[in-house]
Amino acid sequence: MRALLMDIGQPADLRQILGRDILDYQLDWLKTDDDITETIVLTDSVAVDLRRSGTVYHSCAELPKYDLLKSLLNDQPFLLIYGPLLTSFKPQELRAAFRAAQADIVCLTGGFFHGETFAVEQDSGHKLTSVFGSGAPVNNLCIVNPLLLTYYFHERFEMQTFLAEMLKARRRIFCLENTGWLEYVNTYPAYFQASGWLLKNAPVKGAKIHQSYYGKNCEIDFSVSLRGRQFFGDDCLIGKDSILQNSIFLDRAAVGENCRINNSILQKNVKIGRNCELKNCLLGEGVAIGDNVRLPDNTILAAGSAVKDYSGVLDV
Repeated sequence: MRALLMDIGQPADLRQILGRDILDYQLDWLKTDDDITETIVLTDSVAVDLRRSGTVYHSCAELPKYDLLKSLLNDQPFLLIYGPLLTSFKPQELRAAFRAAQADIVCLTGGFFHGETFAVEQDSGHKLTSVFGSGAPVNNLCIVNPLLLTYYFHERFEMQTFLAEMLKARRRIFCLENTGWLEYVNTYPAYFQASGWLLKNAPVKGAKIHQSYYGKNCEIDFSVSLRGRQFFGDDCLIGKDSILQNSIFLDRAAVGENCRINNSILQKNVKIGRNCELKNCLLGEGVAIGDNVRLPDNTILAAGSAVKDYSGVLDV
């Protein structure tokens, strides 16, 4: 079976998670299923080059049209994923569910959803049921991620054409409720949640010492208190007497003396002065924060933002 992974339209500032590109996590996820013999990646990211055996890349500047998908798939069984989707659900479990249900399509979903051509709801027994048109059964295996379907209903992709052509011959849909973790990483809050989950559960790049992971050339003062689990990318600098708890610091992040950083993410090239406090914050690439700043909880600062000394007010 082949997998088709659409890596199109992902904002650049949401691509890097724990020092790895989000596409790398998706390819690792697919690699766990030996039945997936080839992965086709449609991507608009020229910066990403994760060449692997069994992976074919096609440059795609915009969401693909049906004719392109048809030429790539050639009416063969496939697993369809719209990136950037990260999940704890195993591809093998999807395949096993398909075979057990003797279905034409298996949908992985966190709950009910509605589209223009089909719907998934909970019946009186709290089981997921679905309805789709009629037609003769076919032998092809088609696993469709419903997040792709609901996303495309509101986007430029020719969703109705795709469904009509790809699914018109399929009669039965089996919907498998996902009880694990599933995150569509296309917003800052989703990026924040995905980073935290991966830090606790996924293989992480870097040398592990106690509960934390370290990239190359990091300088962490001996007086710094590390609580919980941290991730440090390459060339990070943490000043003395700072307290860090369950936080992520991407490449070249610098933190001054006597700072308190809790459950926060600093993307690349973030600079923080002395005596600062952050909790549940996400700082985009190149953010600069002066001395003696306390940001409100759950603050999100876009790339290149600046905060002056002695304030928590964004300098615009």
